[in-house]
Amino acid sequence: MHILLIRRGALGDVIVTIPLLLNLRRIYPDSFIEVVGDRNYWSITYPWLVNKITDKETAPVNDLYSFHSLSSDSEEYYRRFDLIIGFVSNTDEIKLKLLQCGTQNVVLKEPFSNSGHIIDYTNTALEEIDTEVDKIQYPKIEFETDEITNAVSRLAVLGDSDKHIAIHPRTYGIKGLPIGIYIELANYIKSKSKAGIVWAIGPAEEEYLGQIEDIFGKISVLRLTDLKILAAVISQMDLYFGCDTGISHMSAATNVNSIILFGPTDPYVWGPRGENVQILKTSLFKDIDTVCLKDIIVSSIDKKIGITQVRNI
Repeated sequence: MHILLIRRGALGDVIVTIPLLLNLRRIYPDSFIEVVGDRNYWSITYPWLVNKITDKETAPVNDLYSFHSLSSDSEEYYRRFDLIIGFVSNTDEIKLKLLQCGTQNVVLKEPFSNSGHIIDYTNTALEEIDTEVDKIQYPKIEFETDEITNAVSRLAVLGDSDKHIAIHPRTYGIKGLPIGIYIELANYIKSKSKAGIVWAIGPAEEEYLGQIEDIFGKISVLRLTDLKILAAVISQMDLYFGCDTGISHMSAATNVNSIILFGPTDPYVWGPRGENVQILKTSLFKDIDTVCLKDIIVSSIDKKIGITQVRNI
C-alpha cells in the first residue's frame, strides 16, 4: 500500500495530523507513507512515522495547484499511490485532476474547520476509507534511544538544577505576551522551585535574545533549528510553558507537563492535545492575572497534569 498525504501548513498543522497518520499505520501497518509539506516541520515524523517527505514546492505539487492540466510527469507521480489524502483548498478542481490521471482512491478535505476540534476534523478523512478503526485522538512523538541520549546531554550542559522548565516566549501578534511577563514568570519560578529556566528561542524571538541572556545567562538559551532535537530536549523537561504556537502543540505531543496560554483563539477547536496538558484560557492577554498564572505553573512542576484540560483564568 502506497499512501500520499498532502498537508503544506506550519508546525501546528503537522502535529494535529499525527493522529491521522497513527491511525493509517494501524489500518495499513506495512504501508509506505509519503507526505507533501514543509520538510523542516515534517522532519519530526521521520522516519518513525513516515517513510518519505516531499517538499511542498516540487514540480508535481505546483502542478496540482496550477490552472493547467497535470503534466505527464506529474500524472505518473500521482499514479504511484493507492490512496491520496489531502488537506487542500479548491478540493473539487484538485480531485478532478487526480482522478483524470488515473488515481482511484482520493480523499480531499479543506485544510480547516471551525466545527469541533481540529484533530477530530482531520481524522474524518478516515470516514471516507472503507474501514473501521478505534481512532487515536492524541498526537504523540516517538524518539530513538540516541535522540533521548543526545537530549539528556544537551540538558546537562544547561546547568546543574534538579528540575528544568522550558519557556517559549512568543511575543508577536494577538497570541503573544510581552517579553516582560515571560521574564517575570521565569524569575518567580526560579525563586520558588529552584528550577533551571531553559528558553526555547526561534527566529521570531531573536530580538529579545540579548535581554534574556543578560538576565539568565547565555547557557539558558536553547536555539535549535532541528525541531526533532528540540522536541526531544523538551520531552526531558519537568514542565513547558508557552502560548498558542506550534512549539506548544509539539510540547504537548512529547508527554511533558505543558501549561499553554490561550487568548483570542478557541482551545476547544485549536487547543493542543496531550496526556499532560493544561490550557489556560483568558479573554485578553493585556489583563492577564500573573499572580494566578505563577501559582498554576509552580504547582504543576511536581505532579502529572493529566489529559488535556481547559481552565478559565
